[in-house]
Amino acid sequence: MKLSEIKTALEMGNKLESLGIEVKPYLPIISKTLMILGYKDKDTTQNGIIDECIKIENGIAYINHFKKDMATVCAVINWYVNFEIDNIDIPEYYMVYDYYITSGLWNYVKNQLGNEYEVLLNLIDKSIEEELRKHNSIESVVNNNLNKLIDKIPTDMQLKSLARTLVRDFNSLNWNQIPKIKEIFETVQGKKLE
Repeated sequence: MKLSEIKTALEMGNKLESLGIEVKPYLPIISKTLMILGYKDKDTTQNGIIDECIKIENGIAYINHFKKDMATVCAVINWYVNFEIDNIDIPEYYMVYDYYITSGLWNYVKNQLGNEYEVLLNLIDKSIEEELRKHNSIESVVNNNLNKLIDKIPTDMQLKSLARTLVRDFNSLNWNQIPKIKEIFETVQGKKLE
């Protein structure tokens, strides 16, 4: 069954209960893990709920609770329900969330899940807590800042190039100009001239 078929049936006055929507009563733990954490292989990247709701600003991770709710609702429906999302007349992703809520589909699915939904929410919250703790720990913050510092340190090749440039510039220096250069530096620094 396609989402467009559900939308059309609801617009014609049919009830969700009469549409034959099947909600899986249980999702294996590996599927829950993929839904929450996402996955990446050589050809595919699938964001998980965590990827959608944890944001990083100035090196600190935080939860965007609006996106957490949206990602949870959309992921639960996509993973637990027997329909596919097709090209229905819903132009934006957040509008799919709004449709799930306003059509009653979300409440229908959540009620069908029962205790499974509570278990899933607990796993999502624990996974988010773990990710925040891992990212915002002192060790992680220090490590990230050290990596940024290391990235700014010149490479051996850059140091050799700098050394060659300095030697060339030093050799081409007009030694008669040294007193004038000293005077300019002292003036810039605000020191009195001798």
